[in-house]
Amino acid sequence: MFDALFADPKLRTAWDTTRSRATQCRMRLWIDADDLHRIPWELLNNGTAALAASAVTPFSRYLPTEHAWGHAVAARPIRVLAAISNPKDIEVQHNLLSLDEVVERAILKDAFSSLDAREILLDFLDAPITLEWIEKVLREGYHSFHYVGHGMFNALKGQAALYLQDKDGNTHIVRDADLAYMLARQGVQPRLAVLAACQSAARAAAGTFLGLAPQLIAAGVPAVVAMQDKIATKTARRFSLAFYQDLIAHGTVDQAVNAARSILLSAERPDAAVPVLFMRLKDGQLWRDAEESGVMPQAIAAHRAALREQLAREARALGRDVGLYPGGGRENLIRTLHAAQRLLVLREPGSGKTVALERLAVVPFF
Repeated sequence: MFDALFADPKLRTAWDTTRSRATQCRMRLWIDADDLHRIPWELLNNGTAALAASAVTPFSRYLPTEHAWGHAVAARPIRVLAAISNPKDIEVQHNLLSLDEVVERAILKDAFSSLDAREILLDFLDAPITLEWIEKVLREGYHSFHYVGHGMFNALKGQAALYLQDKDGNTHIVRDADLAYMLARQGVQPRLAVLAACQSAARAAAGTFLGLAPQLIAAGVPAVVAMQDKIATKTARRFSLAFYQDLIAHGTVDQAVNAARSILLSAERPDAAVPVLFMRLKDGQLWRDAEESGVMPQAIAAHRAALREQLAREARALGRDVGLYPGGGRENLIRTLHAAQRLLVLREPGSGKTVALERLAVVPFF
């Protein structure tokens, strides 16, 4: 498959040159034809490594949209909303096996049990799983949406649908467009959607998520992880654990999917290529890591708060309501800088930091 993709000598030369010059080469497949999405590109292997499982080639299927990206999430904890849809009449009315909700919940709970709740937090959406209920709870500020349930895909119409529930808990089929329109109406869409075929799902249901993912990207969701086939319980558990552990460490979604897939390959899971990442990001960055986001050890946070209070008590005005110079004023600060040659400025926006630093910049220290 790799040789076929890089059959053009110019393209192969460009690939080899890029790989030789860069420590990491992000690989984004821009696929226009829907039929080509059915090819398991995640099996690409250059002879030495699986590209979709290597740390040096973060891999995704790229879907460009007109939506502006905005910025990576800095807030903590990252909030994940999980919805497990298991309509009461799914077997009788639609000839589909009911989900084992206990198993499905356990997979996700196991994945999150070893993660710091101050960093990432998992909530389950209570049944019935209606579209209205999903919309209402997502508006509470969830960063990620994780769906488990049945679906169907009409190849002739190119239309996907999910088996959600009505208010009585029975089946309510929701078309891909309705779900996408709901997400598009959100003020801020979830940064990530994970669409997992349930353990009893047939192959056709898994195909639903391949058809649905581009719709969600078009609606404004930056990244979607979908399953392109049935996935075993053990594989799903290992993938979820490895994926979320890696993602919370650095916030780069294509790198996290590759890392999780590598774990599956090491465990000799035959369905390691099932998870597929669609995204519209150029760098894969969904959220910042803990240090950049302001999450810090309690002792450091307490010290910073005490420093702020001290500055507020000892400051004297500098043309603003709040000054920046500690006791002794500007001259004392200059003498301190002569010795330390370092300055840490911690104040709110508009408190005069820039003015103070501009004035200090003209003072000769040596």
